[in-house]
Amino acid sequence: MKKIFKVLSIVSGALLSFPFLAIAGFDQEESNYLINMCGETFLRCPDNFEEQQIEKESPYVTRDSATLSLAIERNTLITLSFKDNRSNGEGFRKYTYLSYFRDSGYYLVHLGGYEGRSYIYVDVRTGRINYSSGFRYFSPNGSFYATSHIDIDYEYPNNWVSIIGSEKEDKIVSLEYIPQKVNGHKKYTGPKKLKWLGDKKILIEELSFTVGPDLYESGQAFLELVDGGWVYSGDVNENNIKITNHVDAL
Repeated sequence: MKKIFKVLSIVSGALLSFPFLAIAGFDQEESNYLINMCGETFLRCPDNFEEQQIEKESPYVTRDSATLSLAIERNTLITLSFKDNRSNGEGFRKYTYLSYFRDSGYYLVHLGGYEGRSYIYVDVRTGRINYSSGFRYFSPNGSFYATSHIDIDYEYPNNWVSIIGSEKEDKIVSLEYIPQKVNGHKKYTGPKKLKWLGDKKILIEELSFTVGPDLYESGQAFLELVDGGWVYSGDVNENNIKITNHVDAL
């Protein structure tokens, strides 16, 4: 039986009216291309993928050996550079250029570290850098984007989904998965994949891992904006879901 939780919100209309965001399929073409080529986590890119992506945006994106450079304001005289550190140990850093999203105006760079990874979004207009542990999935009209994090294999409890307002980068609502006990075993659940179903509803493909029997299970849930509030519906127990509405950011 599906559980449904509602979070009151005042964003039902305000974030859907910005003229510059009224673009059908906001960044969808490039997002789909990246996922098809590299997988959901962008760890399966072809060997020459970065080279091909850089060539598409030359001369605004370049690589000189260990240094990746991005032109700000699409002006080759103003660049932001990232330098790899390929030494062994905790200082290891590898920057990989992935794409330029024209609709939202961001470069996307993948940062691989000694342990873990993150995504770097660079504003083409200002050079502002935003680090994210998850990829940004934009709603079709660009008003929102969703991002997520999952790390259940190593029994980390930090698994979540956030929906952000695109114009001000304001966090609108966050969904946190809390580990649960099942027959004496710890069970961790997180978001494996996100997909927008229109501008006000997102599908969450969930994955659970039960420690002990080492059992993986798949499921689905939804976050939907209804009558000024975000509604969660899914199979996870109410006590193992925490939804926070960031009213102060609206």
